[in-house]
Amino acid sequence: MVTFFDCNVMIGPRTVPQIGSFSDIASLKKKMQQAGIEKAMVYHSLSREYDPMTGNRLLIEMLVAEKSLLPVWVVLPSLTGEFMEESKIPEELARNGVKAVRIFSGPADFNFAIHELVVGNLFKVLEANRIPVLIDYAAVNFDDIFNILTKHQTLKLVFTNVSHRIDRDLYPLLDRFTNFSIETSTYRVHRGIEAVVRRFGSRRLVFGSGLPTFSAGSAVTMITHADISDSDKKNIASKNMEILLGDGC
Repeated sequence: MVTFFDCNVMIGPRTVPQIGSFSDIASLKKKMQQAGIEKAMVYHSLSREYDPMTGNRLLIEMLVAEKSLLPVWVVLPSLTGEFMEESKIPEELARNGVKAVRIFSGPADFNFAIHELVVGNLFKVLEANRIPVLIDYAAVNFDDIFNILTKHQTLKLVFTNVSHRIDRDLYPLLDRFTNFSIETSTYRVHRGIEAVVRRFGSRRLVFGSGLPTFSAGSAVTMITHADISDSDKKNIASKNMEILLGDGC
């Protein structure tokens, strides 16, 4: 049996409400149950659309009694004083039971470069403490991705929001670097999952749904109906993310 562990879920009110979406935990858990998702990594909408420190705090308060929902913090580089110093991040994550972080650097979000000068200290700390980082692939350019992967070769990177026309850039990166994974919700390439598994192995893919904006059912179907082995499906659906997070998740 394939069990699903979703690494890409948002909760909380939106700046611009989305038709058919939701913002509360009860609705999220109902959608997860309907799709067969047992656990999810969750970040707060205000951490992305308002202020990470505020949204991160609210997230911990919301999830205090939730066993199946794991908190994910949104982080920023600290030089502008908007976020805590990088050296303090690992302790605060551990104190709040947070095992992974997200970065939203695009122009529509916090608008900063994924460049060593800007995020080098942040990535150095996260890399040293083996904290997985989820980053929106569509918001960064190829040169920045290449440089970060080159300079931080043991950083646990998960690329979200990859497009269906990405393989010509993606394959050279997968071939050169082994320290990153692709979140599957928007990787809607015809037989793309099968091709990645065949060439690079199933360990390079992690399951995500994009809830509440996208459909959890379609995200699950992409994995359950892929023409790959059951063991590969189990890796993608849950095991790979569990390995990235470490024991006790």
